Amino acid sequence: MKMMLIISIIITAFSISVSAQTDEPVICDEDFRLVVHVMGETCVPNHPQRIVPLDLTVFELLLLAEMPPVAFSDVILHTYQKMHPDLEETFVQFRGQFIDIGLPPNIEKILNVEPDLIIGSHDMFTEALYPHLSQIAPTVLYEPLREDWQTRFIIAGEALGFNQLVQAQLET
Repeated sequence: MKMMLIISIIITAFSISVSAQTDEPVICDEDFRLVVHVMGETCVPNHPQRIVPLDLTVFELLLLAEMPPVAFSDVILHTYQKMHPDLEETFVQFRGQFIDIGLPPNIEKILNVEPDLIIGSHDMFTEALYPHLSQIAPTVLYEPLREDWQTRFIIAGEALGFNQLVQAQLET
């Protein structure tokens, strides 16, 4: 059953990626807003609840917003733990209670958690998976800009609708 769903997503993704090359404007439903990103334009929910972060920046924003991600890569958790050993209590809540989507992200695992938003930085893995990810849930990829974490934070925050939270964090 899952294999049929994955095959259907792949076929649909191919057909949509071919039709997405038109110049037709994207119009979002009432509970969605348009986000322009590296891969194009995507309608994202105004208030996403089931978010899959594909990178450390989004993971950190979700922690700051006290919104646990529905799934993420174990690599993200370990990296964040090394950067912030003082937050050990925060990490206890994740041990054994999250779905590890792996690196590169595993499509089937992401599909199983039924996210309403997938977001992360654009890289060789996410670019190749984008047609599939965008069939599971609205997917936003932003340019990684490794040398400027503040810009990355702002871009990810805008896509998540966390503008005020990001601004408050940048002012501290």
